[in-house]
Amino acid sequence: MQRHYDITEWLDHLRGFADRDRNIALESHRQQCATCNATAAWLTKTLAAAALERTSDVPAQVVHNARAIFALRGLDQIQVHRGILARLVFDSFHQPALQGVRSEQRLDVRHLLYDADGFAIDLRLEHERTTPAVSMIGQIHHASDSDRQVAHMPVTLASNDQIIASTVSNQFGEFTLKYLPQSSLCLQLGVNPNGETQP
Repeated sequence: MQRHYDITEWLDHLRGFADRDRNIALESHRQQCATCNATAAWLTKTLAAAALERTSDVPAQVVHNARAIFALRGLDQIQVHRGILARLVFDSFHQPALQGVRSEQRLDVRHLLYDADGFAIDLRLEHERTTPAVSMIGQIHHASDSDRQVAHMPVTLASNDQIIASTVSNQFGEFTLKYLPQSSLCLQLGVNPNGETQP
């Protein structure tokens, strides 16, 4: 019974890793065995396609989308007052727009909605294609108590315990921050940079 060479042996041969004697034996066998000849031919085409793929440039739109996902990624943590952590309840990245719509936009947008002990935090992250900065437009309100104080609430964005942006909400609980994408982002609402809780 004729022995067929293993696929790994053909790969070594075709990629130039086999020694001279093994190369001669494989080529001789290939001329006599239709099965191994077909395997070697298929591997030759696969290696050629892989080599071509390595030389291909990644489309600019794909690179842009990857960068946009990084820039607009979700916050690691949102804290309202001291010790109340927010829970993500909506993320527009889970419901992407149609590809044609996305490609025509000059602005990448992500909408996030958080809930924290009755407080709703509505965030819109905007990333312009001409700048690395991200704009965060947010609004805080209390779901069941519209009279709950959300005006003049300190809003602080930190990364690894370092404050990178801060502001104060207006009378409607709205605020805007601009920042450069960083890792381990944490948004604190109602907590002053010095750690004091807003009354």
